Amino acid sequence: SSLSTVACGATRTGGYVRTAAGSPGSWRTMSADCVVIAALDEDRVIGDGGAIPWDIQDDLRRFRDLTIGNPVIVGRKTWESMPKLDGREVVVISKSLTLSDVGDGEHLVWSIAEALELADRLSDGQYFVAGGASIYEQFLDQGFVDRMELTLVEGEHEGDKRFPEWDDSEWTCEYLEQRNGYKYVTLE
Repeated sequence: SSLSTVACGATRTGGYVRTAAGSPGSWRTMSADCVVIAALDEDRVIGDGGAIPWDIQDDLRRFRDLTIGNPVIVGRKTWESMPKLDGREVVVISKSLTLSDVGDGEHLVWSIAEALELADRLSDGQYFVAGGASIYEQFLDQGFVDRMELTLVEGEHEGDKRFPEWDDSEWTCEYLEQRNGYKYVTLE
């Protein structure tokens, strides 16, 4: 996908049923919408050394406003690099953390399947996936994502983590708001 040319008007094709492993040998259909939320530049950079390579306060407010009251799924490195997310249940995917590492309102799981099931149970209709790069990739590759709330930052920045590519033909742009140096885009 070319981030500088994202425009509303494409059509999403196909369909899928999102499922996650429940108890061994069973499957559970997810009822809540899975929403990826990310800020990325024209080269798909999302991070550099555990930090965000730009400072856009409006984007941080948008992240808060969209995610407040909803579960947020993150990987361990993202969780370690971010402030506590008050007003949200945080589901941390990690094989190296222990329950004593997470605090109130934070839940530790070992797999994508566990994260999906827990976020779905905690949700009133939607939950967010907020990174990092490998978490985004797994959710997109496995077809779990219903919507993407993206902030597309103009220019290219130094960075060691990138958002995965996606097929534009599978997504419809539902919202586009141009700002000074970036734009908000909702893809469904």
